[in-house]
Amino acid sequence: MRSKYFNRRFFLTLTLLFLVMSNSTLMSQNDIEFIKEKFTIINTEKEYKIVNATNEDIFDDVIDAHYELSGYFKGDTLFKIIEKIYSPTWVVFREFYIWHNELIFLYKKNQAYHYDGETDEIDYEVLELVNELRLYYKNGDLIKTIPIEDQTKAESEQNEIFESYKKYIDILNDKNNMP
Repeated sequence: MRSKYFNRRFFLTLTLLFLVMSNSTLMSQNDIEFIKEKFTIINTEKEYKIVNATNEDIFDDVIDAHYELSGYFKGDTLFKIIEKIYSPTWVVFREFYIWHNELIFLYKKNQAYHYDGETDEIDYEVLELVNELRLYYKNGDLIKTIPIEDQTKAESEQNEIFESYKKYIDILNDKNNMP
């Protein structure tokens, strides 16, 4: 008698767990499709006002890297931020995608200038891809990382990403509202 009760309970628990996981996966897939749709809308728009910022707008101190920051506005609404960071040996490129004032997607590409081991020189004309990262967000939470093996690294960078994102929004909104 006790084993029948246990088997039923175990079966019901497994069924419930399966339903919850299936629903979560479906919701996540719907969220990804929503983000991809908004990504396409943002990138096909041609009528943006582009607002630019440089090192002097971003930092109080002198730094070794050169920053370029561009905000893509429709009226007062910011839809996309492009950040480029140039250092003596590498380049970081990030695109922040925004929908209803929320970060929904971040694309990041790290590149290094080609190093020629025979001549012991850096070729500043040739960039080599180090890695790419695609981060999907919902309500400020990271919901998917591509490639998946970078999930732990992406989670550890979330504070820096959101600090930069908020700082950039303030800088670009201020510059957009200048006469």
